[in-house]
Amino acid sequence: MYKDYNDYEILYMIGERSDFNILYQKYQPLIYKIVKDYQKYFRYYGYEIDDLMQIGYLTLYKATCLYSSYNNSLFYTYFVIALKRALSNEIRLNKTYKKKCLNEAVSYDNLIPNTDTSYLEVFPYIDKDDYNEEKGKFIYFKNSLSFVNACVFEMLYNGFPKKEIALLIKEDGYNINTCIEEIRKQKRVQNY
Repeated sequence: MYKDYNDYEILYMIGERSDFNILYQKYQPLIYKIVKDYQKYFRYYGYEIDDLMQIGYLTLYKATCLYSSYNNSLFYTYFVIALKRALSNEIRLNKTYKKKCLNEAVSYDNLIPNTDTSYLEVFPYIDKDDYNEEKGKFIYFKNSLSFVNACVFEMLYNGFPKKEIALLIKEDGYNINTCIEEIRKQKRVQNY
């Protein structure tokens, strides 16, 4: 159906009855093609293809609202430039220092580097029926530590010797002692 109309006829029809389906059908392959080109940049930020397609559809809607034939450019050209800018802006916003924590977040299902152990095995899930206040304090304190310090704290709590901890987390003995000292300081600060 959309092949029977050119862009200007479709824009006129949208202005008359606010029906965007024809325009969406016409531009969906183009949006998909451009989004596939940009997808490699978004894989680090947790975006899926559907998220990027939504950015494309929103940009198409905005382009229909903002486009005027006085621009001396085709609607197609106007939209392609607008979509590429929208995707570039989204990349730029996700590279900020503020979003660094979210972009570097690690799933508990991932393996700890250089081991065959997942984070979930190191920090097991606590059953609500087995939960008590002491365990709550323990979990709160452990979560307030850096990852390496939390691993060291957990292993010390479970009775591992320092040499074995150093082998498991691949740190030398000095760093283990430094971690223990940092844990003690944090204990004093939090009165744990």
